[in-house]
Amino acid sequence: YQHYHLEAPGYGKCLTYRAQESHIDDTLKPYEWYLRYVLQGCEYHGFDGGYIERIRGIDFCADPDAERHANHMAYLTSST
Repeated sequence: YQHYHLEAPGYGKCLTYRAQESHIDDTLKPYEWYLRYVLQGCEYHGFDGGYIERIRGIDFCADPDAERHANHMAYLTSST
């Protein structure tokens, strides 16, 4: 990953990470629980509704590790 500093309107200075092009696989989909973490963070920080809706439209896949899935989903449910 490469890290970048940027200025986000309404939020100020931010630090973000981006994968190097050689490590990006556009055929991969996020697990459901990961996508829910992203959505909770967007909602918590008051991101624009249109941006959140675009994220909601991302396809996700099932986590093959049922225990990991259950642990993350339990945490997400308890943190809302």
